[in-house]
Amino acid sequence: MTTWSVPEIASALLSLPITSLVLGVFVALVIEAWSSRPSRTADADRTDLRASHRLEIRGRHRDEVVLLGVVPLLIIAVTVTDVLVRSYVLDMSASIAPLRVATPLLAACLGIALVAAVIVLRGRVSAVPGPPTARRTWSSFSRRRDLIVAGALAVALVATTVLAGLVSSTDADGRHTVLEIPVPNLPGVDPLRMHFYGWAYGLPTLLVVAALAAAVGALLHVNSGRPFIRPETTSAERTIRRHVASDAVQIAAAATALALAAAWRLVADANEVTGIVITGVNEGNPYDATWRYAELATIAGWGAPVLEIAAFALLVLVAIRTARRLPAAAPSAAPELLRVLR
Repeated sequence: MTTWSVPEIASALLSLPITSLVLGVFVALVIEAWSSRPSRTADADRTDLRASHRLEIRGRHRDEVVLLGVVPLLIIAVTVTDVLVRSYVLDMSASIAPLRVATPLLAACLGIALVAAVIVLRGRVSAVPGPPTARRTWSSFSRRRDLIVAGALAVALVATTVLAGLVSSTDADGRHTVLEIPVPNLPGVDPLRMHFYGWAYGLPTLLVVAALAAAVGALLHVNSGRPFIRPETTSAERTIRRHVASDAVQIAAAATALALAAAWRLVADANEVTGIVITGVNEGNPYDATWRYAELATIAGWGAPVLEIAAFALLVLVAIRTARRLPAAAPSAAPELLRVLR
């Protein structure tokens, strides 16, 4: 009977992305409960707005805000479904899935591109043009911290992809999905061939990373450049646009973190076999078989679940907080609208 220690049980559980999802949801709920305090700024914005102006703002920004709340849930659903299908439904031991790492990136790219399209279709009309203001750029409503985190994760993913691709080798079908680990002191023995994060996974990932960056840039540009409804709503609209920009960048950062975690898991899998035993040779003792970046692969294996937990928590937080992105219509909205219509 095999007895498992606590570290072994923890390691086995953390090797499953589903465990990371459960922990990520728990972390998100704790953070949300801790930080859910009334916002003085939001309250001030809502108090200063007339009911008719609130309805105008809701009418213009509702669709994009709702979509930004759905996109994180879509990414989670697509990522979890992909893992479950590959691991438990289909036998993919003899095949590869080129989008295995790029799946969350693709879901985020499509979702953010859809939000940008909605803004373009609905955000160009100004009811009462305001006075000229300072020129707005794609970064006008973005938080530098969000951009730095998303950029750092993208650089880490690209670096991991390039380095892993360079050390990968081809399988029998000519696809870069193998890492060859030579056996020291045994030149006549074929090297160990481990499934690996090679170019077969890396090239689609690089393409989708570029597409996601373009989608985020387009959303930030159209979100910043559209005119405000009227001078009285400028402050409230600025707040909503900051939320939209922040949510989009955070969604992209979370999707990149999920992709990086998937890449690191593939890299860490190359450390599953560390030796080889040849019958009748070396008195039955195993020959060590290690590769150049084995230590880094071990670190990546422990870092992958941390990235997944943080990414899932961030996606859940974005989905939860979108419900508070728009100023609520006051109970007096209907009488106010009647007075406006008269």
